[in-house]
Amino acid sequence: MTKVFLHCSASPNPSQDIEDIRRIHVKERGWNDVGYNWFIKQDGTIQQGRDERFVPAAVEHFNQESIHICLAGFDNFKPPQFESLHSLLKIKRAQYPYATLHGHREFDKRGKTCPNFDYSELVRWWNELAPAYLQRELGRS
Repeated sequence: MTKVFLHCSASPNPSQDIEDIRRIHVKERGWNDVGYNWFIKQDGTIQQGRDERFVPAAVEHFNQESIHICLAGFDNFKPPQFESLHSLLKIKRAQYPYATLHGHREFDKRGKTCPNFDYSELVRWWNELAPAYLQRELGRS
């Protein structure tokens, strides 16, 4: 994997879960599964979406070699969601040491603001979690 993308579900529904998103993606959009790999409910519960072995469907033209993490909500994210996001990102950092962290909005041509929160500190933290060998490489550039 080369990229990890952050998303929000853009929904005011506080009880939203991965099955709600799966229904939208499969029934309304005609996809074969939910587009995201991971979903974090407002209570912090982490739910698996599309298996990481399969190409997700979340950022047009950037789904190959990427995983996608979606937080439930539009802009009303809860502390348990961010705690779970940190935990999940630690795992993904170890699994994919060369991956970079991005918000959906960085690659969207339609003006989306997703994930609708300032993730710049998360990117800095993500880079600090890089393994020592990668830190050395990053220091050379």
